Amino acid sequence: MDSDDAAETEILAQALPVAKLTEKFDPTFAPATGEEYLSRVRAEASKNKIVVAKIDTKKFEKNRTAQFFQSDFVGEKRSEFKAKKEWQLERCAEFSHLRDKVRKEKAQFVNNFPMSETKLTVKSLKSKKDWYSFCHGKISDTDQGREPRLTILYSMDQNSILKLFDYHVEWFKSYGFSHSKFQWMFSLMCFLEKPLIPETHSSLRNLARECIKVRSQLV
Repeated sequence: MDSDDAAETEILAQALPVAKLTEKFDPTFAPATGEEYLSRVRAEASKNKIVVAKIDTKKFEKNRTAQFFQSDFVGEKRSEFKAKKEWQLERCAEFSHLRDKVRKEKAQFVNNFPMSETKLTVKSLKSKKDWYSFCHGKISDTDQGREPRLTILYSMDQNSILKLFDYHVEWFKSYGFSHSKFQWMFSLMCFLEKPLIPETHSSLRNLARECIKVRSQLV
């Protein structure tokens, strides 16, 4: 193995064995076998240098805009409660920092407690009714549900996070807001992984609309 082959191996493990081209190799003829084709591709790739353009991105900064939800709700009555752009940017930065923190802590938790009792409990919840009882308790029972503790959220996979967040947006629209529901929605949003699927985008837009409606009813 020559130095070039060694360098390639260090960067990326070879998936298929590829023989070197012989001295009789004629690039004017089409490859007769798959091995000849792979050898030719490898030889041609080794001759081409990767060119990366050095672009000064600072000159584009003034054209960049922050993306915030633009409401289509026409019943806005308390426009003075709308958050200023500076406030939104500050909250976005804080939220991004919090997401990074919980993501790192979750990785440590999963390594230390791969199969906790909480995780087994979460896996047993199948229906929307089960989740509601788990989070907020039964209406006709004294059980008041549970707070969104980190041990619970760390024990949930991404599919469960997405499903439970969608459920909470539905419950918010159907039953109105409550401190408990807002605690759960905010906590779940901290664990949403990017890129977001279309259904989650839709739930976030619905949540924003419902929050604007609640804000418009403030006196």
